[in-house]
Amino acid sequence: MRCRLLIALLALGGCTLTGEEPLFEPVDAQPPRIVASLPANGWIAVPVGIEPRVWFSEPVDPASVGPDSVALWSGDHEAEVRYHIEVEPDGLGVVRLTPVRPLLSGVRYVLGIARRVTDVYGNPLDDFWIAAFETAP
Repeated sequence: MRCRLLIALLALGGCTLTGEEPLFEPVDAQPPRIVASLPANGWIAVPVGIEPRVWFSEPVDPASVGPDSVALWSGDHEAEVRYHIEVEPDGLGVVRLTPVRPLLSGVRYVLGIARRVTDVYGNPLDDFWIAAFETAP
């Protein structure tokens, strides 16, 4: 019986045997949040050579980032991009998109992030997110 109780308590995460220090950190149940982007929503005259970036409140699972979850498009045209997933020293997760070809001048683009993007614990983004911007003429 004691063994079952101990296993149940350990499954809750962050529990202690002595009441002092936790045996291990509790599992993260918080979804990632988008905290910034470059370019930001509504920017105009954005250089065509930009590599759009999105900063998350925590590292994201690289397996959750791809064409089905992160896209850059203009009208019916989706820009072909390469995906780079990074973690900054302060713990923020970053998704950077490198367009295969420079963006077109004077065009409105939309950078979209779907709920398929998850943190490393599998928690999905709360909601679909977009930032619309216009490149320099």
